Formats: sequence, C-alpha cells, structure tokens
Amino acid sequence: MNGLIPVPLIATIAEVFSKHYSHTEIDSRFFAAGFPPTVPTGNKQQKCYAWLLHANQHSPNPLSLVAVFATIHALTTSFFAVAMSPSRNAAIPCSPIALDAKR
Repeated sequence: MNGLIPVPLIATIAEVFSKHYSHTEIDSRFFAAGFPPTVPTGNKQQKCYAWLLHANQHSPNPLSLVAVFATIHALTTSFFAVAMSPSRNAAIPCSPIALDAKR
C-alpha cells in the first residue's frame, strides 16, 4: 500500500474532530470521503483513530481519502460559516469566501 496516513496526522485529525463534531457528524464525514464503511465504536477520538487506522490497513491509497476528507471539511465549514453569519454581507474571516471578499 502506498500513501499511508502518517501517525501524527491521525492523532491531529482525531483530536480536532473529537472536540468539534458529534458522533454522527464524524461518521457522515468519513462516509462522504469514501472511507471503508465499517463504523468503529468508542468515544469520538477513538472512533477517528479507528477510521484512519482501518483505512491505512484496508485502502489502496488512504492518504488520498484524507485529502477528500479535508476537502469536505473545508467546504462544509466554509459554507456553514457564511450561512450562519449575522448578515449576508458579513462573511466569517476564516472562510475562503471572506478572503475573496477582502480582495
């Protein structure tokens, strides 16, 4: 297998996602990215570790799955940041849309 997900990246993704997403949101993002469909058990951080380690063991190119996963995260985060802003013209500064608006 080529393109394994590095352990430090696994640890970082697991920590960040476990703090910001529910169990259902974590599962949905992994499903959408094309990770193997076996839903792991455990707390949110253990679940993220398990999804990523399982991909390292069973996917032909797990690092490409992380790229899709990161893209989905960025798109949904940017979309919801703007959609939830107080006014239509007030984009959240961390979103790519806000960066374009400031140019």
